[in-house]
Amino acid sequence: MIYSTLAIYSILIGSNAGLFNLNFKPQNQQPQSGSQPFNPQANSQQPYSGKYPVSTQANIQQQQNQRSPSQEQIPQNQQPNKGNQPIAQSQYPVNGQGPKPNTQQNQNSSQEGSSSNSQQNQNRSQQTYDYIVVGAGPTGTLTAVLLAMKGYTTLLIDAGSAQINDNVTTPALNFNSIDDDTIGWDFMVKRRGKKSLNYNLPEDDPSNIIRYPRSSGLGGCSLHNAMIHVYPKQQDFIKLVNLTGNRIWSEENFRKYYNLFISPSFIKNLPAVNLLDQVGPAADVKEQISRLAANHTEYNFLPVSQVNFYKLLAPDPKLITLTESLLKDALIRSLFQGGINGYSAGKLTTTNEGSYIVPYNAECNNKGCQRVGPREYALYAAQYYPLFIQPNTLVTEIIIDENKVAQGVKYIEGEYLYSASPLHKPGVKGTPGEAYANKEVIISAGTFNTPQLLMLSGVGDKDELKEMGIPVKVNSPGVGKNLQDRNELTINEAFPQVFDLLKDCKFKTTSDDPCMSEFKKSGTGPYSFNGILTGTLARSNITKIDPDLFVLMAPIYFTGYQKGVAKAVYDNKNFVTFLVMNSEIKNRAGTVKLRSKDPQDMPDINFNWFTDSPHEDINALVTGIKRTRAVAAKLNSDHTEYIPGSKVSTDEQIADYVQKTAWGHHAAGTCKIGANSDPMAVLDDQLRVRGVKNLRVADMSIWPDLPGYFPVLYMYIVGGIAADTIAPQPKDPSWDPSLRVPKAGVVTKVMDGVGLGNLYNSAGGGIITNVFNNLGINGIA
Repeated sequence: MIYSTLAIYSILIGSNAGLFNLNFKPQNQQPQSGSQPFNPQANSQQPYSGKYPVSTQANIQQQQNQRSPSQEQIPQNQQPNKGNQPIAQSQYPVNGQGPKPNTQQNQNSSQEGSSSNSQQNQNRSQQTYDYIVVGAGPTGTLTAVLLAMKGYTTLLIDAGSAQINDNVTTPALNFNSIDDDTIGWDFMVKRRGKKSLNYNLPEDDPSNIIRYPRSSGLGGCSLHNAMIHVYPKQQDFIKLVNLTGNRIWSEENFRKYYNLFISPSFIKNLPAVNLLDQVGPAADVKEQISRLAANHTEYNFLPVSQVNFYKLLAPDPKLITLTESLLKDALIRSLFQGGINGYSAGKLTTTNEGSYIVPYNAECNNKGCQRVGPREYALYAAQYYPLFIQPNTLVTEIIIDENKVAQGVKYIEGEYLYSASPLHKPGVKGTPGEAYANKEVIISAGTFNTPQLLMLSGVGDKDELKEMGIPVKVNSPGVGKNLQDRNELTINEAFPQVFDLLKDCKFKTTSDDPCMSEFKKSGTGPYSFNGILTGTLARSNITKIDPDLFVLMAPIYFTGYQKGVAKAVYDNKNFVTFLVMNSEIKNRAGTVKLRSKDPQDMPDINFNWFTDSPHEDINALVTGIKRTRAVAAKLNSDHTEYIPGSKVSTDEQIADYVQKTAWGHHAAGTCKIGANSDPMAVLDDQLRVRGVKNLRVADMSIWPDLPGYFPVLYMYIVGGIAADTIAPQPKDPSWDPSLRVPKAGVVTKVMDGVGLGNLYNSAGGGIITNVFNNLGINGIA
């Protein structure tokens, strides 16, 4: 029975998962027990009770006390205590032992806490934790979870919601999730400055401003991305180690965390398993016997899957014929070269050119696949560790005292408070509050919002801060500079007829969509994968050490992230798109600057593309288009290039097309790591903000040079590195790093309640390990 992440979330609420006691109890209905059968349809009819975040903060202190009964509650008339005593690890449930959350007691307390706004406001202003992580994206969520797993009280705070829907959990509907206003933030960014090569346009010219979608909420951009799972390149690690002199940025260290989060058996078994699963009539049998009996731990949160294309494309022989040559190449590489993320002769295979089957992060079993990521990991961790999740809360300032020590955060609480949200209502200011950290504050707000928050807190270029009327606490001219991104564009091939695989699909979450009905019933069909057939690595120049071009092929129509992108993608079912990406751009001229000192305003974002070394960046994409066209010409089918079309044929014409249409969606670099001698380096090699004590950054803004091809995988790893750098040792010396997930209690009941208990028949059957930790590399669709 394929599961719904939204269903898990609803059950977690009923079971009082950590901080998530949200008064989600309909009138005239008893709270649903986690051990009872769960009815998603019945749950979907439950009324939504009150303003989403109202009761969350009122219950933080009570739940801290429940987890740690020896810790006294902070008096309401007293400033936050900066010297709380360490909490013994034995006071948290371990291996199913120790006290379990008292659901009924907390539900009653939630009702009491929500009855008085003044009481809530007092409680909000009195909250103190060991660590505060600002931003629940891939890196921030991992950092917070792993700190909590070491016994440290950790507040994970985010401006977005913790709720999701079928657009998020269904792999093929990721474009719907990009256009989903409930989780999306739409930044409007400038592509280039006033002068860029032969273009001399006003910065506010409509052709120069494009939509740049981001995702808010628990999980961040892992809620709407394409789930692509690709490891960085060797040279990326070498450059960073040479820059910092610190081996925590070495490939060996990254691989350690990769193995920890995924499992060593992934690298060992992936190639053969996937080849067997994808060829021959016995594929269905082989996918049953290919399940790996790995030694899972509580850290193996990230499932990895690859599609059985022959099984998936069986209804569409034309599409099989179309892609067969690329698929054969990809299968051979998976078998003999260890897959795109493995090793070949001790080297990363990402140095090899050619086509690959691209893994993606979805939880798969013999019933199908669904998106799973850091959001689910955090909800699990909140069950057993001192992790407190505070959604719908926009941090407005880092509290930095006169000694330049970060003490905590100021925030406003409410839904859609940031102006990037399409649901934002101007004039709504939210409820103010503060939270304090005994140890450190970690900013993980992303490439745009991390520099914005630092500048609002008085850390940035002194001249820019003075211009905004913000008191300067630390002159750090590199904040908001070095903005960079990959350049991408597409080649779109039109075919005479709609592909059979997609002809009945409406790309909706409703029951009148036969493809969604199939997915809901069995988890199979075209909605069970992310739409990507192959990925091809190539060098734009023979002098490149690693391939710099990455080309994705998918049976969709896609030209960029303009508003309404989902409709364009899903309404045109007779296209194949090749997305050509230059992963090694030279341009570092982009900036993020404040528009105002109102924290609800979006900053001014200008990528200034094709400013630094413009010809090298442009020529790489020209080469990419020419090589991709050569591949497209060999496809075994009648088709016509629709975009850019036959009128774009010479190198000069292609270069013009590149400059006019290129975009990106991997922004990075605005708070870069750097050497002590670099005045533009915002961070040191351990992610510490220079000039401020007890303040770090862990997100895409840290990179001096954007690594790899697709960032989400290595940003999970940065979360692990950050947690271990911040807190090398557990809070309690008796903490056991080999702890396993409890095999009994609330979590087991929650999983069984939504039909997850028997997903995997391992020795520990029915435990959460088998849900969140299974590798899911069974090659099914």
